[in-house]
Amino acid sequence: MATQTILTEDEARDLLARHVPLDETWGAHSVTVARLAGRIADALAAAGVDVDPVLARTGGLLHDLGRNVTHDGILHCWEGYQTLLARGQPLLARFCVVHSSGGMDAEEAASVGWPHTDYRPRTWEEKVVTIADGLAHYGDVVFLADRCASVRERYRERSSAARYTLILRTEKKIRALMAEVEALIGQPVEQLCGAKRLHDEGLRTED
Repeated sequence: MATQTILTEDEARDLLARHVPLDETWGAHSVTVARLAGRIADALAAAGVDVDPVLARTGGLLHDLGRNVTHDGILHCWEGYQTLLARGQPLLARFCVVHSSGGMDAEEAASVGWPHTDYRPRTWEEKVVTIADGLAHYGDVVFLADRCASVRERYRERSSAARYTLILRTEKKIRALMAEVEALIGQPVEQLCGAKRLHDEGLRTED
């Protein structure tokens, strides 16, 4: 059986840069997610956890690749997944779908038109990317509660009932993942990542 070749971190960064400037909007968001995912993974590794910080950073870079196709809050995850599958990258493709809504079980996925499959993060790399996505507001690092409140406000009037139900559940799911990590590293993830209040001076607050 052939061994899967996974894109390197540099290759992932180059792929992302082909679609968006890395210092603007979701490009900056993806770079920030990669940095935070690597930092959390490094802390887990230092605590003796079997985790690959390089894979975490690579997955973080590509988790929102589908925004090249659409900025729809749910469809961009599926589009990124399909794009990376077509490139022969099933391991990296999972980062696109498992971060959606903090991870969806089969029933939740079916409610928004995805195949009836469990899309919750399983590996430590998938978990830290999902956490990092919850803390990254463009190029800034903010508290999870603030980031989730911003998303709830942004999509309140433009989401279906099923989609908005998932948005309302997202903070609790990511907080549970954070608790798993914190039990191992012995410090709050938000403190480790240097989170600030969303409305602090100098942080972007526009959509």
